[in-house]
Amino acid sequence: MTDKKANLMIREYTRTLDEWIEAMQLPSGLRSQMKEAQIVLLPAGYCNCPEAFAHDALDFLNYCQQTNRLKAEICCTDDNFSQIEMCSVKISIGRIFALSTVTGTIFWNVFSCYIYDKLKEYAEQPVPAAETEKPEYMEEPECSFSIIITDAEGKHIEVEYDGPASEIEQVGKTIIQLTTADESRKDSQN
Repeated sequence: MTDKKANLMIREYTRTLDEWIEAMQLPSGLRSQMKEAQIVLLPAGYCNCPEAFAHDALDFLNYCQQTNRLKAEICCTDDNFSQIEMCSVKISIGRIFALSTVTGTIFWNVFSCYIYDKLKEYAEQPVPAAETEKPEYMEEPECSFSIIITDAEGKHIEVEYDGPASEIEQVGKTIIQLTTADESRKDSQN
């Protein structure tokens, strides 16, 4: 049994959505859809497949569209879409660009609901009859994602997480804190 530690990284993100749209060579119709979205799923940036998406990216896109809670798009044409498949129990969504039209709280509510729904599916898997307890490959799932948000000062910040799914609440608190203007800081600047 491995005890994986949570890895949370926060850093400034300088690439714009327009640069992604240009790099992915999207036609004009898709370009306007990207700009009208609240969140845009971006390629995960794997070493050998820089334009491939994480294995749960399309599932998350469909979840957003079906629940009708966030207007989501994927920065890719249907013909050029490719996904990296994983063999582990890891919810891997990849990179998400949350535009400033959606608050950190609203985004996190939808995102965490998706994660919890995936965890519920995982928990409902039956233990193989030959096993007395869950085998190692059925232990707690992990999550991997990168979320680009606009912080309270208007800068793009990337919040990247890779670790146990049970510890994602700290990521949510961080995102909400980064995107919420601190009233006392505003008052001291006036």
